[in-house]
Amino acid sequence: MKGLAVLHRFPRRTVAVAAAVAAALTVSTPAMAAGKKPRAQKFTVQGLVVASTPKTLRVLTRQLKVGKASLPANTVVTVKRPSGKGKKSNASLVGYTVTISGSAAKSGRTLTLAASSEVAQPRPAEVFLGVVSGVTPSGLTLDETSAAGGDDFGDDENTLTVNTSGATVSVDGAAGTVDEDEFVIVLGERDGNNVVAATVDAYTTPPDVEAGDISDISGSVITLGDKWGDDCNGNDGNNGNDGQGNGGYGHGGQDSDERHGRTSAADDPDASDPSDGTDPSDGTDPSDGSDPSDGSDPSDGTDPGDDQPTTVDLTGVPIVLNGGSTVDVSTLTTGERIVVLGETDATDTFAPQIAFAFNRENRRPASHRHHRED
Repeated sequence: MKGLAVLHRFPRRTVAVAAAVAAALTVSTPAMAAGKKPRAQKFTVQGLVVASTPKTLRVLTRQLKVGKASLPANTVVTVKRPSGKGKKSNASLVGYTVTISGSAAKSGRTLTLAASSEVAQPRPAEVFLGVVSGVTPSGLTLDETSAAGGDDFGDDENTLTVNTSGATVSVDGAAGTVDEDEFVIVLGERDGNNVVAATVDAYTTPPDVEAGDISDISGSVITLGDKWGDDCNGNDGNNGNDGQGNGGYGHGGQDSDERHGRTSAADDPDASDPSDGTDPSDGTDPSDGSDPSDGSDPSDGTDPGDDQPTTVDLTGVPIVLNGGSTVDVSTLTTGERIVVLGETDATDTFAPQIAFAFNRENRRPASHRHHRED
């Protein structure tokens, strides 16, 4: 696999789009006397900022028009910012969506996009979980299975174009480059199906995942209420998918009991009482005549089929809050949403390694560059 340097080369798609833009300029410009340059045409670009300086922006496009021509999206173009724009602020616009218009001009093989207006809006930090389906010169293609942050929480099956040109990338905890079929968790911002990454963590062996709303905190132990993919409206995930969660990876989308190796009476494959073959669904319990489905257990008054709450001990676990600073569990509050990655050992004990929490109070791009001490 090629090294990191390949991420900084111009992708073939970018070259092709530049050629298409140049062709659009040439075709749509009226014939002019020999020796005269084609006149500039108006362009409009909408997309996600992947690199920002006071003088230029590099934009992962959602829409690009030059003159009357609509050109392919999902490529990165460089735009000169309006005069005086960079003097107002040196703040980075990476992770912002922008709408820019101005003039496009061709000189030989060089295409210049010079903006006359620029409108920027911040996007909230999110995490995206899934499997790498392709590696590109500017990043990767992600078959997304789940997302958290912003307005997303749960199953969200899409194919995302992820730009990693400014991201910190690790594989199994060490600096490296991602490969196809690896499980990744991407921290960044989203515009449609485009993502600009701040961090990318890849795993050759997929981690286990626990996720949900924090319903209780006791010392360093959190209790998860609404589980991953539960939007509180009876649907699985924000798109109403079928509750597959993280595909076959980790714990996502499985029932709490199933995740931890527990089974309830309802899980008996033949729906019968193992002691005498009587069907509990007929309203009889062979031991005392009571209906097990009425929520009572003759022995202790509890329904053996009730889900047990999931708890996670976050002692010493780094927690990235709102895509920003790394905090400890004392900073968390109930009601926040959290995604925890870790490993489950042979005794069915979940050992967390890293967590991402969101409280919706800070809907800004990720300022966090990485969560490990390198």
